[in-house]
Amino acid sequence: MSTIHPLNLRVSVMLRVALGALACAFGAAVFVIAETRIDMSRGLEAKVELMAGKLNLQAVRFQTEFDQDERFPDWGFLADKLLDEGSCIRFENADRQQVYASCLGVAASSAATPQWFSGVYQMLFSPTRPIRRVIETRGKPIATIELSLDPMLGEARAWSETRRIMSVTASAIALLSLIVYFAIDRALRPTVAMLAGIDRLAGGDLSYRLPQVPLIELQRIGEVINRMAARLETTMAERAELARRLVIAQEEERRHLARELHDEFGQNLAAINAIAASVGATAQIACPELMPEAMSLSRIAMKMMNELRNTLARLRPAVVDELGLVESLKDLVVGWNGRLGATTRFTFSENGDLRALPDAVAITVFRIAQEGVTNAARHAGARNVNVALERLTGYAARSAESVVHLTIEDDGKGFDPHESVGSGAGLAGIRERVAIFKGRMDLRSGASAGARLSVIIPIAAAAPEAA
Repeated sequence: MSTIHPLNLRVSVMLRVALGALACAFGAAVFVIAETRIDMSRGLEAKVELMAGKLNLQAVRFQTEFDQDERFPDWGFLADKLLDEGSCIRFENADRQQVYASCLGVAASSAATPQWFSGVYQMLFSPTRPIRRVIETRGKPIATIELSLDPMLGEARAWSETRRIMSVTASAIALLSLIVYFAIDRALRPTVAMLAGIDRLAGGDLSYRLPQVPLIELQRIGEVINRMAARLETTMAERAELARRLVIAQEEERRHLARELHDEFGQNLAAINAIAASVGATAQIACPELMPEAMSLSRIAMKMMNELRNTLARLRPAVVDELGLVESLKDLVVGWNGRLGATTRFTFSENGDLRALPDAVAITVFRIAQEGVTNAARHAGARNVNVALERLTGYAARSAESVVHLTIEDDGKGFDPHESVGSGAGLAGIRERVAIFKGRMDLRSGASAGARLSVIIPIAAAAPEAA
């Protein structure tokens, strides 16, 4: 697939206008050169007619003996009055023998035309043909006069006109390009606000709407984008609400399942363990051969109880329901210190009133902390992992909004955010939970400077749960 290289609209239009003006200037130059050649041909014909009339008059005066024959033709008049730069006169008698010829060359300054222009001129225009006139008296031809132009004269005059047009055109194109550039720049100024608005929409602020602009084309684009944003906002709100309800329903189902497992399966395992102990005590007296089987049954029951306890902790930590979010996070930190205390130290700090949090917010923050601390413990290779929880009021310049701010920071080996963000299922789950409650997630890291996960959950986002 070929790559399209975008162009600046101002520069693109300015170049198009300049090319169009150059094409017009080229056409004007060709037209002016053609008119110059026509004027030169007409002037040549006028001179020939004047010469022929003068010579005819001399011939008549000579034949009527009003003039002397040695004065025919009057070379002084022809050469001084009618011979211009680049002109050649050739006079032949009745026997077509050349009697007189005179040429006036083109000045070196005028003939100095560029080589490229000479090539183009010779390709477009042919040399001006000489003009001949026959001198007659009493119907009998007595001489022929021929007037021609030096080809360099045509090139010199054509280059003079072209240079004049080019100088005027260059100034006009420069001025026109500046006018076009600044006119388009002024017309495109509303796009700055539109692009900023599109960036806000792309950043997730779907409530923003693009401003009104004076250009009808941009206005229609803005209206289409606003309609798309409105539909997308509605769809995302419905999706977020559905996801929120699903998460709440999932947590309720986990709570119910954990309660059922604890009440039914847990009690049965406890009963099995008690029966195994009773069997062991009886077997010790009545049948010592059954003691190994009784002890094995007791060990199996205890192992199943430990597995059940871990499963219940993953399904629904009882401490969240019984003691609240803060105590559950303390218990989480204590548990990891018990497992990795020799290599990694986990700490917890709190700030603000974190007691009366909605259940959905509390369990969401706990799940995020679980995933974040697990990632830090398994992948960071850190010496210290700090978990901080605080409640903020007046977040984002809204005095009525209260949020829960969770921070998990470590001093481990870090990672490349461009390669790792979004690549793991755990981070994707955190991002999804944050989006459900209209919060914000920020993950920062360096090549070897540890990592910092910051999550903000608005408490008001769980208000529909109470309803």
